[in-house]
Amino acid sequence: MLRRVAVLASESELASPDELALARRSGAALAERSIAVITSGLSLGMTGTAADAAIRAGGRVIGVLLESTPAELCHAGLVETHRTADPAAQYRQLATLADAILFLPGAVNSLEQLIELKLATPAREVAFGLVDDGGFFSGLLAKAGDEALDAFVRESQRGALTLGRDLDELLTRLAAYRPPEGRHGTLDPDDS
Repeated sequence: MLRRVAVLASESELASPDELALARRSGAALAERSIAVITSGLSLGMTGTAADAAIRAGGRVIGVLLESTPAELCHAGLVETHRTADPAAQYRQLATLADAILFLPGAVNSLEQLIELKLATPAREVAFGLVDDGGFFSGLLAKAGDEALDAFVRESQRGALTLGRDLDELLTRLAAYRPPEGRHGTLDPDDS
């Protein structure tokens, strides 16, 4: 059961209308399922748009902000905030709070970066969902090196990393994810 999902997306104010529409759909879809949205806490770009949509749909938004974030960039609708010293700690806190992490286009710039994030996730299992809108993540797969592809395939086969174009189907698959037996609280040394 998903209670909290972290949404990672571009924070650029240069997001396209299609990207902003996807962010709105994502935030609203989570709120409509009574799933709290966890973001970086910023009011900018796709991140802020997803938060706005979740709030409009009656949802809750939790922010994990860097200590250095100026108040004027913080989303005004956060019901809970957490502060962290650096981006690595911010990501760990997001992953600790979330039951799953939903990646929208622009959240990462390479498959290698995505795999680094997966390996940096706290020991408890958190499923990753990649919204492949416009073929963004498929494009990253096409450019990836062998090592990153191998890690992607391994995580995909375990169900811990799911790629999909349909947001509703992707959320259903994330909700159904259960960590394999023997993996609760520990990392398999073969996965690093």
